[in-house]
Amino acid sequence: MLVQEEITAFTAWGRNTFGQLGTGWMMVKESIEPKKAKLSAGRDHSLHVKEDGSVWAWGSNDFGQLGDGTTTSKTTAVQVPGLSHVIAVTAGTYHSMALKSDGTVWAWGRNTFGQLGTGNSNGPISVPTQVNSLTGVVAIAANEFSSYALKNDGTVWAWGMNNVGQLGVNSTIDRYYPAQVVGVSGVSALATWKQTAYAITSAGTVWGWGSNSQYEILGTSAQTVLKPFEIKAVTNVASIEATESAYQYALKKDGSVGMWGGNYGYYTELSSPSGIKSISAKSGLDLLAVLGDGSVWSVGGNSASKIEGISDVNAVASGKGYWLASKVDGSVWAMGGDNSKGQLGDGTIVARSTLALVKENVAPRATVTYPLGSKDAPGSSNVSQPAIQWTQRDAALTNFSAYQVQVLDESGTIVIDSGEVKQAVTTSNNTWTVSKPLQAGQAFQVRVKVYDEQLWSDWSSPGWMEITNMFPLKLKNSLTSSIEISQSTIKAGEPTNVRLSIYNNVYGEDGIETDLFNEIVKLRVSGYMLSSTESSGKFGDVELSATDTTLIDVQFHDGIAEIPLILTMPGKQILYIEIVDHKNSLSLIEIEVLPIELNNVLILPTSIFKEARIKMFAYSYKSL
Repeated sequence: MLVQEEITAFTAWGRNTFGQLGTGWMMVKESIEPKKAKLSAGRDHSLHVKEDGSVWAWGSNDFGQLGDGTTTSKTTAVQVPGLSHVIAVTAGTYHSMALKSDGTVWAWGRNTFGQLGTGNSNGPISVPTQVNSLTGVVAIAANEFSSYALKNDGTVWAWGMNNVGQLGVNSTIDRYYPAQVVGVSGVSALATWKQTAYAITSAGTVWGWGSNSQYEILGTSAQTVLKPFEIKAVTNVASIEATESAYQYALKKDGSVGMWGGNYGYYTELSSPSGIKSISAKSGLDLLAVLGDGSVWSVGGNSASKIEGISDVNAVASGKGYWLASKVDGSVWAMGGDNSKGQLGDGTIVARSTLALVKENVAPRATVTYPLGSKDAPGSSNVSQPAIQWTQRDAALTNFSAYQVQVLDESGTIVIDSGEVKQAVTTSNNTWTVSKPLQAGQAFQVRVKVYDEQLWSDWSSPGWMEITNMFPLKLKNSLTSSIEISQSTIKAGEPTNVRLSIYNNVYGEDGIETDLFNEIVKLRVSGYMLSSTESSGKFGDVELSATDTTLIDVQFHDGIAEIPLILTMPGKQILYIEIVDHKNSLSLIEIEVLPIELNNVLILPTSIFKEARIKMFAYSYKSL
C-alpha cells in the first residue's frame, strides 16, 4: 500500500485466503527513505508497531508467528520480545517479519520453505531471528510462504517458496536465503498476493512475476512467470491490492482506483471517492479505502459507502474474515465474522459485527477458593495436607503455564512454598496439595499466583485455615457394608456412584463409639486400568492419576460419603480404596466396564445402592 508522508503509516494487502492480506509493503520517495508501516494482518494473526518501535501481535500462533516464544494463540495483543526500533511489519500466512530502522530484517514463524531467510528450513521459530545477509532494507512484504525486501538501491530480494517462480529469480527452486530478483530496478514499492509478487517503480510502472493462473499478470498468457514482466496496461500506480477472489486493485497516484484479474483479463477503472490515500482488500470484490480526512470507505463495484463508527484512521489491514484499523491516537480496532483464533484481539473468540478495541495483554488473576476463611474466622481443616484450590482468570484461549502457592503462618512467615510449578492448562480451576503436614492447632494463610506465558498475576488475597486436631480414626477389624456401588457394570466414560460408610465402626480417643462421623478423610485409590492416550477416569472431581495411585479428600456426613466414579478403560477392574495413614482400612470393589461401542448392551440403572464384592485385609496397602 502507499504510505503518504502526512500519514506515515501503511496498510496491508494481499489475498487473505492464504494469509497474504496485509503483508506490509510501503511506498517510498525516490531517495528511498523508509516510512513507518504500523499494521499488518495475515491469515488469522495480526501485527502492530507502536510509536516507541515495539511490536505487538495477536491471533493464531500454531507456528510461533506471534514471536512471543510460544505456540499458544493469543486473544489480546502481546509484545514480541527482543525487538526495538521497528518501523515496519508484514504478516504472511504462518510467518511474520519486522524491519528495523537500521535496515535489518527479522523473521519468525513457519519456515518449511525457508521463508524466514535463515539459510535453512529448520523450524518453526517462535522468536525473532535476523534474516541472513540482508541490510539496507527500506520495505518488506510477504505472501503465502515467500518473503520479499526492497533495498535502498532500488533492488528487490526474495526467499522462501518458489514453486511457480514467485521469487522472480528465473527458476522454481526454493531459496533459504535472500536472492536478488532479476530484471527489475528502480523499484520504490512492493506488493504481493498468494503466489504472485509485484514491483512498482518510482515512475509508476508495474512489474509482476509468479502465478498467472487468474490474469494476475496482464499481457502474457504464461501460467507461471519466472522473472519480472512489465504490465503495460497499468500505469501511474502508487500501490496494489488483491482480494480473496484474485482481483488485483491499483491505487493510482491521482487517487483513482482500477482493477484486473480474477475473471477480468483486462484493466478497468472503478468508481471511488476522491482523496484516497491507501487501500486494503476486504473480501470478495470489496476494498477498504482510507481517505485523507481519516475516514474509511468500503468500495465495491461501482459504489462506495462510508464506514460509520470510526474516524481519524491512519492505516487499515485485512485478514481472512476480519479487518483492522489503527487510529492516530495509537489505538487499534477490529471487526469480522471470524474470531476463532483471537484475531480480533478483544480478549474473546466472539465474532464482531461492529468495531471492537484491540486490548493489550494484562496479568491474569488468581482467587483462592479453598480455604475460604478469614484471619478472624479461619476455616477448619481436618487434613494436615489439604488440597489448595483456586480459580484463574484471563482472556480467552489463555494457557496458564505455571503457578506458585505459598502457605504462611499468622505472622506472614512462609512455612511452605511450592516454588514455580510448570503446568500448562487452559482450565479456570486448579489445585495443589500441601507438600508436608501442617501443625495442628495453628492458623495458616494461603496465597496463589499464576503465569499466562507473558505475565505473572499478583498474589491472590489470602485464604485462612486452621488445622484442627484430626479425628484419630481407629477402625474395627471388619467393616459392615463399607463400600457400595450403584452399578457394578457400566459403560466406559459413564458415571456410577460409590458410597463409603464408616459409621458404627469408628471411635475416638475417649473410646466412645460414634456413628456421626462428619470429617474430611484422605483416601488412596489404586488398581484401576491405565490409559496410555487419555484420562483413565475420575473419582469425584479428581482425575485418576497415571501413576496408578490417586489421593482424594472426601467429606463424610454422618458416616457416609457418596462419590461419582468414571472409568474409561474397558474390562473387569478391581479398585483398592484405603484411608491414608490408617492400617486395616483397605477394601476393594470389582466393577465391569463395557466398551463404549457396545450400544446394544442394556444396562439397567438402579435407584438403590447394592453391595459390591468387598474384601477386607488385616494389613495395610503397603504390605501387599
